[in-house]
Amino acid sequence: MAVPDFRFAHARMRVTNPPAKPHNAPMPNASYERAKAKREQIMTILGWRCAACGATENLTLDHIKPLNKAHRPDGYVARQWEYVKQYRQGNIQILCETCQTTKGKHSQEYLMAQVSR
Repeated sequence: MAVPDFRFAHARMRVTNPPAKPHNAPMPNASYERAKAKREQIMTILGWRCAACGATENLTLDHIKPLNKAHRPDGYVARQWEYVKQYRQGNIQILCETCQTTKGKHSQEYLMAQVSR
């Protein structure tokens, strides 16, 4: 009877792990689904179009008047509820990623001056 050769067993027994989720990927649960629905509701009311250039892809929500604080690592759900609060105060607009990057923490007037160039 032949003795099995285990020298290359590790090569034959490779186990592939599923791709890792990003560390900030939201966990699907009821709170996440409600927050996602609210975000989509705000985007629908505002028209799914960039307020500055009219683009319809890579859209984000933006504070018209900056809150003078960077996004904290509160997570997706807390951030969406902050957007709902700011929407009720009239301080939210839709911007594409390009206009969002251009605006940064500047005012709305700064963004419009940059876009009109």
